[in-house]
Amino acid sequence: MQRCARIVLVLVSLVVLGRLGGAGPALAAETVDRIHGIAYPERPGWVLRVGPEGFVWTDRRRFVHWRTLPPAARDPQAAIMAWARERGVVDPRAGVVWRRFGDILALRARGMPFPAMLANYVDLRQLHAAYDEIALIEPTPEAVVVLSILAPEGSSPEAIDELIAFARAIRALPQHERIPARKETFFDLETGQPAGWVHIPQDAVLRGGILPQGSKRVPVLEIRSPNVLVRLDAVDVNVSVVQSPFGAQGQVLLIVNGQSALWPGFVRLASASDFAAFLCSLWEMETGTRWQLERLAEVPPPDVGARALIQPSGSHSLRLSFELLAHGGTMQRRAFVDGFSVAGGDASPWAASSQLSANLSVFLYEAAPRAWDIATGIAQGIVNSLQLDAQAARAAAERWHAEQKQINRWVQDWLAQRREERSRNATAWSNLLSDQTYVRDPATGEVSRIAKPSWAEGSFWREPIFADSIIGPLREGSALETLLREEGWRRLEESLEGFR
Repeated sequence: MQRCARIVLVLVSLVVLGRLGGAGPALAAETVDRIHGIAYPERPGWVLRVGPEGFVWTDRRRFVHWRTLPPAARDPQAAIMAWARERGVVDPRAGVVWRRFGDILALRARGMPFPAMLANYVDLRQLHAAYDEIALIEPTPEAVVVLSILAPEGSSPEAIDELIAFARAIRALPQHERIPARKETFFDLETGQPAGWVHIPQDAVLRGGILPQGSKRVPVLEIRSPNVLVRLDAVDVNVSVVQSPFGAQGQVLLIVNGQSALWPGFVRLASASDFAAFLCSLWEMETGTRWQLERLAEVPPPDVGARALIQPSGSHSLRLSFELLAHGGTMQRRAFVDGFSVAGGDASPWAASSQLSANLSVFLYEAAPRAWDIATGIAQGIVNSLQLDAQAARAAAERWHAEQKQINRWVQDWLAQRREERSRNATAWSNLLSDQTYVRDPATGEVSRIAKPSWAEGSFWREPIFADSIIGPLREGSALETLLREEGWRRLEESLEGFR
């Protein structure tokens, strides 16, 4: 982090700014990450991710990327070659202009391929897009430290200046403001395999992992330390209401972190404020303390590419992305909620119905007001470092697909049975109304369709030798039925719907 600060100082120098861009817009508000010892500008739509690829600030189109490469010789050519190997550039002299400022190299490259190490941050279309890059490289005996600014090829000078201003505002925290931390692995609770990792304070305890919730697999985590509680919750709500002339009846099914329960009473969930009030009520049930909503702000939802929400015809959906602050007793909670709800219904004068299904991911932290600043920095570091293992995510997706296939087979079998039942019922009613029925000889399996009045009862019998005579219907227990049985006649099986 100290080396990142040294590189940022170079960006401040007038010489570099004169070569790379102007002063850019002023950036006042900043976000503090006490676990990783860094503070950076607060900008809507931008996130920081800390992982094996280093520190990555991005809005999913533009990037500020700080990382280290394996050590190389201190001469500029060796450092540029280390950067070129990482970027997959065959000839770093093509389209690359560089200057040296003391121990630090500044280069600008145009029309470069998108960095493979950042592929998880963009959709497939961007992987084939060309990018312009400004990089500051410091070769040291321990590593090659690189700070890169990446923007789509052809970005305006103003856009580049904005990124430079962002990078200039990144600063390292003093040692006394940092929180000692460790890397902790969490697991898939179904398979026991590692599912991801997160950086947490040294004195914190991590619980949870990836668990099934309905047909989904969701991350559920609780990180508890003396100063702060941090949680990632999965909340599903299913509301169903039936209204008739005789009254209304409703049911609210709640599933939180894999545990289901019926909600006492009825809830109205039509807006972000409704969901915020619902969460406060849910926390009251959890803690026994009344939580009072202090602030609610809707925020831009995370950009996950062009993805449409599939919903049934006649229903409407609500995208949920908001932040709330609440206090309960001596504690405060701040929550970031992301999710969606789908509502629909059927209008009828006899029995109108409505349904709502909501799926929420809730990241929250709780602390006393006196420790709020520290708690905010800890929570920010946790969310910045939360990473899911790609193999574990793929395995969970494969299990989900296998379960969906099984469910689809069950549904198809059920539909086939229903079609078969409807067909047989239609045949039975047709035969009943036309005074006919089907009979089958149990000895030969031969099926015949014969006349039988719809009001008649009794059985049919077949001559045993030539099998060319059928008598019936005979009343059960009649003398003729007894005689035919003694003579060896066979009683036929009967079915209005036929035999399969």
